[in-house]
Amino acid sequence: MEKIKTYQAPIVTQVVPLTAFYAAEGYHQHYLVHNRNNPYIVYNDLPKLAQLHNRFPALLKPQSQLAGLQP
Repeated sequence: MEKIKTYQAPIVTQVVPLTAFYAAEGYHQHYLVHNRNNPYIVYNDLPKLAQLHNRFPALLKPQSQLAGLQP
């Protein structure tokens, strides 16, 4: 990207310590499990999960712990 000079200055991300964390509301918890047919899940998340299962099976939790996440 630097060769084509798309931006006038470098893109910089500041990394700072996390000062607070707030859990999301209950309806956001385990969203994929409860909304498996949601178009966003079907078209975006499930294909990514399938790639992870295929490329890195040793790094994933056993199927019994995935609560039906595998496509």
